[in-house]
Amino acid sequence: PTPTATPTFTATPSPTATPTPAGSAHTLTLYEGATVRGGRYTGVSDTYLSRWNPTTPYGREGTLLVRSGGVRVALIRFPLDVIPSQAIVEEATLQLYQTVRDRRLPLTLRGYPLRRVWDEERATWQTPGEGAWDAPGAQGPGDRDTERGVAATVNQDRGWVNIDVTAFVQGWVAHPGQNFGLILEGESSGGVQYTFLSSQWNDPARRPRLIVRYVLPTPPLPTPTPGPKHVYVPVRVTPVVVDGILNEWTGDPVAYLSAGNADTLFRQPPSATDLSGWLWSAWDGEYLYFAAHIIDDVLVGNDSIDVWRDDGVELAIDGVPGHAGEGFHQITLVVDGRATDFGSRVLPDGVKHAVRPVPGGYLVELAVPWPVLNVLGPEAGRELAFTWGIHDDDDGGDWDSYLIWAGYSTIDPNAHLAPLTLLAGTLPPTATPTPTFTLTPTSTPTPTPTYVLHEVVLQDGIGSYTGTRDTTLSRWQPRTPLGEEALLEIRTQGDAVTLLRFSSLPLSGEAHVVRATVELFLMDRSAFVPVTLEAYTLRRSWSEGEATWEQATATQPWDGVGASGSGDRGERVGSQVITQRTGWVAVDVTEAVRTWVAHPETNLGVLLTAQGDLPLSLTFPAREWLAAKVRPRLRILYR
Repeated sequence: PTPTATPTFTATPSPTATPTPAGSAHTLTLYEGATVRGGRYTGVSDTYLSRWNPTTPYGREGTLLVRSGGVRVALIRFPLDVIPSQAIVEEATLQLYQTVRDRRLPLTLRGYPLRRVWDEERATWQTPGEGAWDAPGAQGPGDRDTERGVAATVNQDRGWVNIDVTAFVQGWVAHPGQNFGLILEGESSGGVQYTFLSSQWNDPARRPRLIVRYVLPTPPLPTPTPGPKHVYVPVRVTPVVVDGILNEWTGDPVAYLSAGNADTLFRQPPSATDLSGWLWSAWDGEYLYFAAHIIDDVLVGNDSIDVWRDDGVELAIDGVPGHAGEGFHQITLVVDGRATDFGSRVLPDGVKHAVRPVPGGYLVELAVPWPVLNVLGPEAGRELAFTWGIHDDDDGGDWDSYLIWAGYSTIDPNAHLAPLTLLAGTLPPTATPTPTFTLTPTSTPTPTPTYVLHEVVLQDGIGSYTGTRDTTLSRWQPRTPLGEEALLEIRTQGDAVTLLRFSSLPLSGEAHVVRATVELFLMDRSAFVPVTLEAYTLRRSWSEGEATWEQATATQPWDGVGASGSGDRGERVGSQVITQRTGWVAVDVTEAVRTWVAHPETNLGVLLTAQGDLPLSLTFPAREWLAAKVRPRLRILYR
């Protein structure tokens, strides 16, 4: 068959609300009440915990006490929303003003990152505000880091104390969901207590400061290159042993993928040594096989609940092209061994896979039974549709680069996938260029893209967006509107659900939604057992300030309490299993957002509920939460 040309796609980053010149250094001095970029900086949280007064909160005090021997420890947190997430932090210094010490002994002040949410006004030696610390005084493994610490020695009667916190701040700027602040402890040769001024001190000039110097890198331009894509798959006489060892793959690869030949390149273009790969394929009467050797200089896995945010390979296979995806699957294999179908489902029965890290990258093998692809009698000459992609995450959190070999999506069977043809023998010599296995792909001119891939993130307080509405419906408070609360709650057994709506979607009817996810930041959970978060479209208008367990508005009841009636909610549109303690949780709502873009009047939001075997409560920041970066958000990838 004659390969047909495939259009090339590139990505256009969304503009930030307040652009900051790239390449130059910037310095911010943050303290409660400071003027930052024409606005008032607020939200600094600090308190201390006392073993001698284990049930007393000190969050409203004007001082912070640190006593040697772990008798009194201080907690402090600075919101970092004012620093762009792509900033490279060159230096960050925490400054505390010390006023009193009860003995003339030096104190080594040590700081460790906290791992959980705490409430400034309610935290005590026994509790962070809700529930209990893993160990009193925030000493448990779920409370604080014990390995990464910073230190400064204090031996003065009064004055500023400087603590270098650069390593922590860099991570918090890039991944704001991990910013729970620091715990400060004291060590000394004897019992001694030092007093520092807190963010409640009446003189702003002596409140705790965080001084951050950073630069914004100039973003490189994506440079995808064109080229027809076609996979020719030879038949095998002996089955492939799926073990992550590629000794039996002796033929030429069927595809090479790098920034230089990807149809879609999203975010930063990686070098070939940073991210690239070769793909092999074969078939027999039972399976369609794939193998890949991925070049990746830094391997990151098991860092996110979402498989596509870590290093991994995506393979999209459509067994019956043109039939509404009835034989379509998207299989993701992560470097840590996780494997999913469509990012969240378990693999279909019979699918075999293996992942094996090797120096400079990792190896992948996959065997898909033909019935999974709705193919009951594979034969030479049969044509399927296929593409594959690679994610790269070098620093934890979200991915840094994403390459797609053919088309613009691995989860859409209509996204310009390439033909995949089954052969009766070995690969013909002209089927695909034989790669030289060099890590520097040949450069070719970049064409004008046929489609442009965009990502938009809607989140109250980020940019100019203010269209989020959210509330909790609680069986335990059936007539109380909770729309002004700063927290959202979801409980299993249907005892509490969350309503969430993002209005004024900035997409035209011509936009094609490739992927859309509702994302909530999990702050706390009452038990550490798996729970499934489910999303349903809403069919009834509701008022954030009036909705309760019984009423959608002040004058309109729900069809069923808790918005459970058929006139209240539609079909389930997405689900996600949650196993982590805290962090971002994403639920795929692609189909719902596609409908909302085409028919804006149907956008009444989603209802989020939890399914689990045990009673369980999940807590998330609402749109009223002080730190904007952890408020609910809707992420849409579209062309």
